Amino acid sequence: MTVRLSFALLISALFFLQCESSHRSTFTKGISVTGKVGEILVVCDNVIWNSEIKKYLDTGLTQWIMPYFPDVATFQLIHKTPNHFTQGVKRYRNTLFLNIDPSYKKEKGSIVKRLDVWAKGQLVIDIKGKDYTQLLETCKAGVLEVHEEFNTVEWLRIKTMFSRNKNNKVR
Repeated sequence: MTVRLSFALLISALFFLQCESSHRSTFTKGISVTGKVGEILVVCDNVIWNSEIKKYLDTGLTQWIMPYFPDVATFQLIHKTPNHFTQGVKRYRNTLFLNIDPSYKKEKGSIVKRLDVWAKGQLVIDIKGKDYTQLLETCKAGVLEVHEEFNTVEWLRIKTMFSRNKNNKVR
């Protein structure tokens, strides 16, 4: 009895330790994403979130789906600080990181897309600049492409979910 209980506790502990690991592993590939459809988790410091960048993110990432009435936005932005993010669940389906890295030496900021980082079906996009000005310019220039990436992956998830249902009968 104690051997079974010990074995079950060991397996459970390994499972939960792997779920929130900061390293990408094949074990996490089978874990599903969390969060609601149509939400983007924006991970950045409060100084960045409460700046002009938020206006560009809001304009570019929360576009309206036509012809719905009342208006329906494609995405809703949810903010978390990096400290809050590392303490919580990292498996959020759409995650956007905004980082100022003084050691970043390139002339233009970078936008990097990563798939299946902490969960299967997850899209993580990193926007990085060496200072606030470069980060702002990168957001201005690339927010529409970022929206398109999130939108494409979101629709692929929906399509995959409904393709599992083999009911093709109309009546």
